Amino acid sequence: MSGGSRIESQFQIYHIFNRGIDQRPIFEDPQSKYFFLKCIRKSLSIYTVDIYAYCLMDNHFHILIHGELSEIAQFMRDIEGRFGIAYNSHQNRLGRVFQSVYKSRAVNSKRYLLGVLRYIHKNPENAGMNVSIYSYPFASLHEYLNPQSKNLIISKNAFELFS
Repeated sequence: MSGGSRIESQFQIYHIFNRGIDQRPIFEDPQSKYFFLKCIRKSLSIYTVDIYAYCLMDNHFHILIHGELSEIAQFMRDIEGRFGIAYNSHQNRLGRVFQSVYKSRAVNSKRYLLGVLRYIHKNPENAGMNVSIYSYPFASLHEYLNPQSKNLIISKNAFELFS
């Protein structure tokens, strides 16, 4: 796996995050955020991973994910690559979109799992955005509150895990 070795989680759950190169905004408008979510959905149909939470901010993203490290690496390469190609084409630019290979933190306790889940969902509020975290369309909290919605990104396993 590129980017060095990763610490393995005994539960196969990881907090994944990355940001735009030079901390630049990469999700400059709602359409780019919706497109990134579309990239995630497409890759979920290919790879065996489960998303437990996500949040897209203007210059970074967070994903709480379950799966084998090798499968997660392919999943992340796919979504970041797919988004990067489209972003560069739309912006008429070349080069990297993300600052580096994504970062990951192994989740090895229930307490840390709940803390990361809370942190991811409160990210817009903690950043001082003037939005309700309950209706922010680019984070998974609204999916937890509306589990019958179509096109869910979070896994049905997430509902069982946090029920």
